[in-house]
Amino acid sequence: MTQILERPQDANYPHRFSVLEFERLFEAGVFGEEIQVELLDGEIFVMPEMGDDHADSLTRLTKQLIRKLGDYVELAPQIPLDLPEGETRPLPDFIVIDIKKYGRRKPIPSDVFFLIEISDTTLHKDRNRKAQIYARNGILEYWIVNLKNKQLEVYRNPENGVYPKPQILQIGQAIAPLAFPDVLIEWW
Repeated sequence: MTQILERPQDANYPHRFSVLEFERLFEAGVFGEEIQVELLDGEIFVMPEMGDDHADSLTRLTKQLIRKLGDYVELAPQIPLDLPEGETRPLPDFIVIDIKKYGRRKPIPSDVFFLIEISDTTLHKDRNRKAQIYARNGILEYWIVNLKNKQLEVYRNPENGVYPKPQILQIGQAIAPLAFPDVLIEWW
């Protein structure tokens, strides 16, 4: 069997995984088929099982995005984002991709119109760690469907690798993505 990780001289410290090591773990079947994981700043996170509210939001959002943007974008639900950072491979709920740039590969930041996370148990991680990762990689727009507070949090135009304070939408309000100012997406 091929060795997946090299043994460090001093094993008394946490190991930070690279994307290459992370992919080797996948290829070796370490995570199995039922577990979804993502790599954030060298740490592997197991994604929680999708609850009913999360599944309902994913279904509603898919339908609305296809209806309103389907001719202009490629929707990539739960597909990893390929970042230039060597220790990060996030797994957002949605990547809304420029159809003209996307090819037969994992999306990269320059392909992305905006990202969406549907969040309940992962809200803290999505607001902090993932927002930082997306901002420093130049993702212009990032939405969090906040199931805990029944809100949509919209982060836009990062400055110096940080998003300014988000715009908060309540149920029934609508917003136009930056790339599509004439298309309103309603937050149910």
